[in-house]
Amino acid sequence: MTRTKKNADIRPSTDTGKGAIARKSTDAGKNTGIGKSTDAIATRSTAPHDTATDPALDTAQEESMVHAVAQLGRERSGIDDPLEFVGGLRGARRMASPLTESVVAKAAEDFHARRADIGLVEADGAWFDDPVNEWMNSLDFADPKLSAEGMLRIAAGTRETLSMRDAMLVSVLAPITRTDMQRLASAPHDVKSAKTVYDALNSVFRDPTAVPDSGRCATGLKLFALLVRSVPRRDRAHPLACVAYICWWLGFLDESRRCAQESLDIDPSCSLASIIMTATQFEVLPAWADCAIDERNAMAGI
Repeated sequence: MTRTKKNADIRPSTDTGKGAIARKSTDAGKNTGIGKSTDAIATRSTAPHDTATDPALDTAQEESMVHAVAQLGRERSGIDDPLEFVGGLRGARRMASPLTESVVAKAAEDFHARRADIGLVEADGAWFDDPVNEWMNSLDFADPKLSAEGMLRIAAGTRETLSMRDAMLVSVLAPITRTDMQRLASAPHDVKSAKTVYDALNSVFRDPTAVPDSGRCATGLKLFALLVRSVPRRDRAHPLACVAYICWWLGFLDESRRCAQESLDIDPSCSLASIIMTATQFEVLPAWADCAIDERNAMAGI
């Protein structure tokens, strides 16, 4: 029996801006980013998914596929459960945080004023310079560390622009350079930024030879989990959505869905979490996992 694929896809867009990895943007006043258009979730059907024919068989097939993809993820990453790996993130919206709302709000006001005073690109470049260096050092040396000041700048900055969030996520998905990340964080509209993001996202969805870097993903998961635990409740939606995305990239659909739901519980307008929730609901897989499952089914004569 051939695995059926539901009629949905999450496709990268060349749109850049505030949040490069957003579906349609509901973030007023922020850059809308990758997939800002409503057709970022578009049709890619290879076979119609008819749940009316045999719901029990359909459910069993879906559960089997989810388990099979998760097993591929375990084999590739060496991680048994990504959420346990980072110390558990369930109930993230109720966690206490070392960074208080008043401190982050004051920093966000300062950042907003700087952007108005000297311009977006210059202000964003200066604001995110140290966090970018800390983030890239963590990935380069597989040592997930962020200073309190770095996390404050990320949290406060993300209230103004999602470019740093997108830069952090793309840096985990693809081996971009420090210069690439700095450009993504400060100049998301730049042509080179658009190409960097498009190349990273295009390979995730369309290139079965593009596989997760297990070490980079493990460090990225721990970095985003550190942010979740450190920032005020309202600022946890975006790092949780990034954890959800990395889990999906690794093949952990159930864990990805749980993190996406946690993110949406905090901020229902988080477009990135909506993308991942839709991907898991429609069983849209990364290209490498989609190909691997099809190959296993073919070998088993399914």
